[in-house]
Amino acid sequence: MLAHRGRAWTLGLYLVLSLLCVSYLQSTGAAPARQRDGNVQKRGHESSRHTKPQIIHLPSSKLFDYGGAEAVRPAVEAVLTKKLFDMAGRVGAQILTKDLKNVPVPDFDAVLDIPMLGNCDFIFRNGTLNWVAIGEDLTYVELTNNFLTGHLGNVSFEVEMDFRYTQQRWPHVKSHGHAIMHGLGGNLTAITTFYVGETGAVQLFVLDSSTTFDQITIDISDSKAAWLYNAVTGLFRQKVQGDVETKLNEEVHKTLPDAANQLFDTMPKTVPVLGSLLNVSFVPPIYVSPSHAVAHIYGLFQSEAGACPYSSLSPFTAGEAAWPISRTSAAHMLTFNLHKSIGQCFLWSLTRSGFLNRRIDCTATPSAPAEILTTATWAKIIPAVADVFGADNPVSIDVYPTQGEPHLRVSPMEGIVASIAGLRVSVFAFDNPTDTSLGAPRTLIVSLDMAAEVAASPAANADGGQIVFGLELEDADLDATLVRADERLGEIDMERVNLAFKAALGSASEQLQQLIDDNPVVVPRIPFIDILKAEASLEESLVSLSVDVGYNGM
Repeated sequence: MLAHRGRAWTLGLYLVLSLLCVSYLQSTGAAPARQRDGNVQKRGHESSRHTKPQIIHLPSSKLFDYGGAEAVRPAVEAVLTKKLFDMAGRVGAQILTKDLKNVPVPDFDAVLDIPMLGNCDFIFRNGTLNWVAIGEDLTYVELTNNFLTGHLGNVSFEVEMDFRYTQQRWPHVKSHGHAIMHGLGGNLTAITTFYVGETGAVQLFVLDSSTTFDQITIDISDSKAAWLYNAVTGLFRQKVQGDVETKLNEEVHKTLPDAANQLFDTMPKTVPVLGSLLNVSFVPPIYVSPSHAVAHIYGLFQSEAGACPYSSLSPFTAGEAAWPISRTSAAHMLTFNLHKSIGQCFLWSLTRSGFLNRRIDCTATPSAPAEILTTATWAKIIPAVADVFGADNPVSIDVYPTQGEPHLRVSPMEGIVASIAGLRVSVFAFDNPTDTSLGAPRTLIVSLDMAAEVAASPAANADGGQIVFGLELEDADLDATLVRADERLGEIDMERVNLAFKAALGSASEQLQQLIDDNPVVVPRIPFIDILKAEASLEESLVSLSVDVGYNGM
């Protein structure tokens, strides 16, 4: 049961990690700024050349109904720390430097009244933004209430274009050549926000952006009068600069949300797990404070039996973090807190679907502990077994819960503990030892009510771009009470029965641990993301997975 529960938790972790690590990608294009009186201001000096803020009406944040999940609390809380956004700002500078190449620049004309020459036409065509360079040391991300503001500093660029000159009055001198423009000391600022769309996916929106440059130089060549044209270019340099700044702003508004939201939209909203659906849609709103951002995901199982009654156990609500930011969380870029209600709802779903009703025998369950599947073992506990059924005949065992689903608890002291108070174990021997088919006649040996408990701790480690997540079984215990037995067997020593089942449970735990170790749950690689470190820990009622990530898309 723990193995299945561990896999269920990990599926939730994977989807949280996928959706929220990708949210770091969207923020790589953003970098921080201060917002005052609706304007964007640069750090260090002010500029009057920036785009006007816009009044934005965000799309509605209606969450689709995934099996009634909107009526319950989220079970997963993701905390994105300042450490992540600091790294995101540096990566954002690298991305823009890499991607803003060979971008077309709008054509423009200028008419200048030059002494002795009169009005002259300066025409620039086929402009291309060749490259943009950004100083990573002057790039930073600032978190404010509900916004992420990004600053990219020390921006420089090169624009190349064709140049033509025409004198409007006689003698109508004409010329053409080549122009190269460089921008120096630029500052690019973008204010972004996150919202949850109608499908339950996170979306990025650019609210405002500003681009300014301290210096623009234009050099005209390949013309006989290049010296003259270079002398008068200062008269239209401001127009060129304004056009370039406008183009960069347009790229920021378009490129950042398009790239981020394409990734978000590919993420599933529900995941099928053993006949149930795991709801992995986001809960609006996404909370941003000066020190961290918080997002919540439902992470709950829905089945044909309806909504899980344990979902209300979760302390999480949309908005600020419901759990104190621990020292471990603050030391990492991302932390995912998974409330125990995920595992409890998974066990509830398995119980309602009949998944926990099991038959164990040498035919249906080849990996079952062999010592409890033969009458030889039971003859040592109950001497009359050998007389009635023979000394070495096959045994079949039916196991099913009688008092609802197992109960789950999580604490730093105990670990992850699954316990069940009512588990009926009925042991049968075949009347005809040569016919061990499930349809063969059987005779009841003994039926027990058992209370079983298994403890485990989460284990997570980074393997390149993946997270390997599993459980380490720590302890197992049980207590058996006789319900009924075949009268021919006589008196049964329950102490020996308990010892036998504990030995069998210990053997089963070893096999289960080997199964987990041989088949670890691996979170698939996320595009452009390397998992540098993964650490699992336990809080009260929580499993926390803290992760550090790196960008490998350059």
